[in-house]
Amino acid sequence: HSLMVGAIGQAAAVHVACGTGSFSVFDLDQDWLVSEQPVKSSVKRTGPVLRLTGGIGLGCEVTEGSFEPFRKRD
Repeated sequence: HSLMVGAIGQAAAVHVACGTGSFSVFDLDQDWLVSEQPVKSSVKRTGPVLRLTGGIGLGCEVTEGSFEPFRKRD
């Protein structure tokens, strides 16, 4: 089985990693692996550094039109 965590999952993982201090190694590179995301993430990358930019909850917003292909058509 495989799992690819998108922008929302990455934002949650960064919150956990920063909030607990329990990890010494982070593998949070999904933003380099997936070119198109249906959400705008609250995580911003500068090289190997990830920063939380704020926002309510995880701070992610749905990208306009990203779910259009999945809408039911009559």
